[in-house]
Amino acid sequence: MLASFKPAYSGSLDTPLLTGSATNGGFIGNDFRAAYAPNVTLTGAGQSVGLYEYNSGFYPSDIAEYEAQAGMSPVPITPVLLDGFDGAPGDWQANVEVSMDIETAIAMAPGLDQVIVYEGLLPDSVLNRMATDNIAKQLSASWIYLTDAASEQAYQQFAAQGQSFFNSSGDGGTWSGGSMPSPLDNPYITIVGGTVLTTSGPGGTWAGETTWTGSGGGISTNYTIPTWQQGINMSVNGGSTTSRNTPDVALTADNIYIVAINGVTGLGGGTALQRRCGRVIRL
Repeated sequence: MLASFKPAYSGSLDTPLLTGSATNGGFIGNDFRAAYAPNVTLTGAGQSVGLYEYNSGFYPSDIAEYEAQAGMSPVPITPVLLDGFDGAPGDWQANVEVSMDIETAIAMAPGLDQVIVYEGLLPDSVLNRMATDNIAKQLSASWIYLTDAASEQAYQQFAAQGQSFFNSSGDGGTWSGGSMPSPLDNPYITIVGGTVLTTSGPGGTWAGETTWTGSGGGISTNYTIPTWQQGINMSVNGGSTTSRNTPDVALTADNIYIVAINGVTGLGGGTALQRRCGRVIRL
């Protein structure tokens, strides 16, 4: 889903405590690792991350500025242009999404060999290229998009090749009554929801976390419950014991410092963010 971007923070669906290291209290750079992976020594070295992007590129200067403000070494960014797309930054919402995708990936995995940014217009062509390249073992998408049999084949190919694909659960709250759009209940990919994080202070450890009220989630009307969700007591969380539940995992989705739109800075969020962090923490 598209991020909610605020050049000057003015509140959102939740009220974060602004405990990050950025000048406006947003989470930036090592804040994510300090909160979620404080004892992890792996940095993504030798690995690539692949990002699914729709109809928008990014400003390289934005990524460089983010790295400078976060005190990070530059990570190579490799655009792959598909469907005749020229790589130009899209409207402000799409550009914010792409920038946030890249920036949070490198924040969690600052030693990555590269971030491959697949930019296209047709979902199946992007998914197919990610699979046929088979370079990045960590893949993700921030978008809701139409899927078909070819999409399903790509998801299964990812799994067969050891590629993990993460998709944000959407930012519209609970999906109910069969309203969950594709691919948010697909059993071949990992769906990631959102929370609101509080840390002990800038660069500090995890201190608390609550559900982000905008986080997409719900019970699938298309798929039965997968094996990894079976045997769980659903009486408290309201989940189903017979149908697929989403999301699978969740972490912070608010108070995220971003550099985008050719030099604009601010706070943003959404389930797109924690889907990226959930992916790269596995490197």
